[in-house]
Amino acid sequence: MKLYAALSNLGFLKDRYAGKFLFVAFVGIHIPLIGLLFFIAFYESKISPTSVIVIALALTLFATAVTLVLLKKLIAPIDAASKALENYRSTRTVPNLPVEYTDAAGLLMANIQSAIRINEALLQQKQDMAGLLSNDMKAFAETPLASARRIISLQPSPAIAAEAQTIADSAERQKEFLQTYVAILKEEEALSRKMFKVRGIRFAEIVNALKKQFEEKLRAKRIELVTDLKITETHLRIDSESLLTVLGSLIDNAVKYSPVGETITLSVYRQHSHIMITVADNGAGMGTSSKDFFSLANMTRSDKDGKPNGMSLYLSSQIIKKADGLFYAESGGDIKGATFVIDLKMYRKK
Repeated sequence: MKLYAALSNLGFLKDRYAGKFLFVAFVGIHIPLIGLLFFIAFYESKISPTSVIVIALALTLFATAVTLVLLKKLIAPIDAASKALENYRSTRTVPNLPVEYTDAAGLLMANIQSAIRINEALLQQKQDMAGLLSNDMKAFAETPLASARRIISLQPSPAIAAEAQTIADSAERQKEFLQTYVAILKEEEALSRKMFKVRGIRFAEIVNALKKQFEEKLRAKRIELVTDLKITETHLRIDSESLLTVLGSLIDNAVKYSPVGETITLSVYRQHSHIMITVADNGAGMGTSSKDFFSLANMTRSDKDGKPNGMSLYLSSQIIKKADGLFYAESGGDIKGATFVIDLKMYRKK
């Protein structure tokens, strides 16, 4: 950055990033000529043609080397901007780029610095607002819940008691939703700071962990978890823990919406240079066309109990998105089940 800063102090180069490159290249090109002229002018003895050629070649090589080094140094602002973006993307590290330069590279650094700081401020505001809203909304949910419980404690008529219980159940669901919402926000914040690297993934180990995790839930509804692993091991840009979190969310969702005695199928197979992971069930569908990409608007399924759903799927979609993958669902209708698909690029072992 020192060379860039020095050239930026020259008036005719201050606002011209390309001009700095042209200036360095112009000087570098003329170093051999200037050096040769000085040598001829001040060398007292007779100069042979061979000496002129050797000196010219030596000065040319020297000038080329110096010019290349200087041009590389002039790329420092672009390199600094690129590293700042990558560090922020992977670790949420806020850079401290110089913002006083007015040429194209300086404006790039200033805009990146400004955009990152604005984004950080918005994220912080989002977290603060979510915290305030969750506290206020919990208070709103507590009031009808407490009132409904007081009414029930007075032993009113069956009809009034039933209505009071409905209000209490609704308030409880609101509290549950708010707790889930706050938990998702915290997990999303942690995810934004997490860096995904290419790692070896053993699907057999993940499947065993899932079967152990959902053993009781599967047994309670007499649901069979069938696995079809065409690929047992590969390298993906995600860690096993995060992939296990996503698959756990999908299986939990499938168990929740599957009737008693049904089957859930977990499949892993290769499609060209990608690994496809699917979780299919025969429960309630989503009433959407095939391959609708996830958004908050379409991540819902039929739920007779009215319990909150979709937020864990939202977090799963964010995890897969951070791993540069695709996450979508296929459903034939409201009662024809759903298939959730994870599409991740496969990498070679390093």
